[in-house]
Amino acid sequence: MHLPIFPVSGGCKCGAVRYQLAAEPRSIYACHCRDCQKETGGPYSIGILAWRKDFVVTEGADTVVVFRKVAESGRTVVQHLCGTCFTRVWHDPAGDSSIVVIRAMTLDAVSWAQPVIHIWTASKLPFVVLDDRLPTHERQAPSRDSLYKAWNAGRGP
Repeated sequence: MHLPIFPVSGGCKCGAVRYQLAAEPRSIYACHCRDCQKETGGPYSIGILAWRKDFVVTEGADTVVVFRKVAESGRTVVQHLCGTCFTRVWHDPAGDSSIVVIRAMTLDAVSWAQPVIHIWTASKLPFVVLDDRLPTHERQAPSRDSLYKAWNAGRGP
């Protein structure tokens, strides 16, 4: 895996909300749940799990709107969207205020953001082929530790 030089930048579709990620993420995962499929209009979403201290909204913080959604897991997911174009830029995962999950496709340069683990594969669409070398979970990962472990393994020596 070839990581970029940090910080990296990203933002919403219209450019009103911009952010920087100052350091390497804790993990990158693909989520195949029906909510992510509907929200992205694609077969899955890619989430970048990062320390909150490393994530800074650099423009448009005053335009961000919050949407609280109850996920299939039963957890309330606090989503942050651009108030102009409604791109979901990041969300606050339940139970840990020290991390954020950034939508990978909001990065300016996204090619490095490869998932190291797949979750909610019970909802995976039949035409999606998974790399059988990567760990999977049919539903939510039992803990974030499995996401962190997959990241450390996927980064190599």
